[in-house]
Amino acid sequence: MGTTISRAISAYKEKNTRRVTIVGLDSAGKTTVLYFMRYNKATSTTPTTDCLVESIRFHTATLQLWDCGGQDALRPYWRHYMSGSHGVIFVVDSADRARVEAMQEEFRTVVQDPQLAHAAILVLANKQDIPGHMGQDEVAALLGVASACTAQQRWAVQPAVARTGEGLEDGFTWLCANMRPFR
Repeated sequence: MGTTISRAISAYKEKNTRRVTIVGLDSAGKTTVLYFMRYNKATSTTPTTDCLVESIRFHTATLQLWDCGGQDALRPYWRHYMSGSHGVIFVVDSADRARVEAMQEEFRTVVQDPQLAHAAILVLANKQDIPGHMGQDEVAALLGVASACTAQQRWAVQPAVARTGEGLEDGFTWLCANMRPFR
């Protein structure tokens, strides 16, 4: 009897666990998003030089968040961390107009990866508190989100301020509602 209950609990936990990869250019706020969701407060961060992994409980799901460093030299390795991902969070520094082309290129590379053919794609337009930032619609248009994502990929663009947590709950709620379990 105990074994049956234990197996049922394990199956339930496994069914509600989702792997989410967080990517974006360096200094976009990926680690700030990760730590705010983990500790529910702003923490000081340093540049990520590899990949950080944290598990968090969000509503009824357990999310394994994989935060990948965004420096030029690390971006080719992102695809290795995306294997098995149910969702991707692409964090954009919405105040960094100088690197829009790099953002576009990396976003297209990410969403066109065959491993993410059925993944939910959340673009976090971070740093909305900085004067002169790009709004939600401008970020969506500049990245070409609608044309880059396939018909099987669900996507959304969420404005956010990771330092204060503004917009993160809404973004993660959307992500959890739109990630499909693997068959």
